Amino acid sequence: MKAQLGLLLAGVALAGAATALPANAATYAFDDEFSGTSLNTAVWTARTGSIGGACQSADNASVSGGYLRMVVHRGTTTQCPWVGARVISQDKRYLGYGLVQARVKWNAAPGFWGGFVLFGRASGGTRLADGEVDVEVTNGTLHYRLWSVDSAGKRCGVPIDKPNGSLGRWHTFGIDRQSTYTRFFVDGVKQATITKSQLLAKGCTWPFDRRFSVALSATAGGWGGTPDPSRYPVTTLFDWVRQ
Repeated sequence: MKAQLGLLLAGVALAGAATALPANAATYAFDDEFSGTSLNTAVWTARTGSIGGACQSADNASVSGGYLRMVVHRGTTTQCPWVGARVISQDKRYLGYGLVQARVKWNAAPGFWGGFVLFGRASGGTRLADGEVDVEVTNGTLHYRLWSVDSAGKRCGVPIDKPNGSLGRWHTFGIDRQSTYTRFFVDGVKQATITKSQLLAKGCTWPFDRRFSVALSATAGGWGGTPDPSRYPVTTLFDWVRQ
């Protein structure tokens, strides 16, 4: 029933889209409906530790009721004043070109920082040199990014920010990665396009011809800003991820 409802909602969104998305196939190249009672560890690893100024604990990610649940709460150390959750498919599952989507209900309280991110398969260099594709949420804003490096190995890319006041409701976020561009969608409506020519014009490399892993996260503080303690703990729900 859940899968049928997801397909129906996707169809409704596509019917009203200003720019049509690629059609969903009857079967998916990758699909996790989070319908079990535990995280599928053949696909995902729940992380514990700190990355990019955000702290996460594997204990804060769980699967129940048809959802991947990520809780964000206050931490107990100076290094991690706020602790969330992060699951990654790195070293387990990589996706090729095409549309990958996640249906998510963020709880975007002040200071919240959530992500639906793709990372290029490692080639021996730095992570950014392998490519990064971001859909991130902070303080009522959606951040779309393509990151790589310049000739000096420094971060280089194209950022696009768009306000969104409804991130506490269910939305389907899509990343359509192709050989010369990446498009971003919300509920089937195109929000942004970043092209190979744009990155090359800025002196950035284009490592986006490889396969990419998926990272899902919810945390607070750091790049997300200053959390309001009265609004926490909060829970983000991931309904499914599909390509």
